[in-house]
Amino acid sequence: MAQAKKVVRHCSKKPTPYLKYLLEHKYLDRARNHVAHLYYEDQCLVYDLGAGRNRNTTYLAEQGFNVVPLDMAPQGDVLPWIAGRDRICEKSRGASLVLCQYLLMFLTKAERVQLYLEIDRVAAFGGFLLVELEDVKSGHRVSLKEIKDWFISVKGERSLTPRQLAARNGLWRTVHERDTKHLLMQKST
Repeated sequence: MAQAKKVVRHCSKKPTPYLKYLLEHKYLDRARNHVAHLYYEDQCLVYDLGAGRNRNTTYLAEQGFNVVPLDMAPQGDVLPWIAGRDRICEKSRGASLVLCQYLLMFLTKAERVQLYLEIDRVAAFGGFLLVELEDVKSGHRVSLKEIKDWFISVKGERSLTPRQLAARNGLWRTVHERDTKHLLMQKST
């Protein structure tokens, strides 16, 4: 299980353009302010799922976020974690932001459903989910429609077992969407 710790690592790569865009246009200030006041914490907790070489982890840590990087091939400060199988952490509903960038297309449908449940469990009410997709020849087909159907509508509930359905913590809404590969959602309070 991942344990929160502040990660500050220098890396030569810049953050993904969509993450940088959302920060520059103050979309993620709402996550920082809302959750900080709600939970009386001085830093927002962020889970960077599939962190890779820490490019977004480093950038967010420099912006004052408390980032926990997770990846199946951990390097440096990145914690070991297998998407769709492992829990993100023990604590429920504490994350202000969950980054799921360039990860979903490597997971099967069953693994994605498990990951969606886990994201729903760890995200704070009012917290955000940032998704970025990329077409890969060796991966699985994933669309923003699938993600929105699962998190927003009852369509996603059709594929859940009764136990999984009972574990859902709330509904989500789309905050920002750009083209067919970038999505920011917020968990309802």
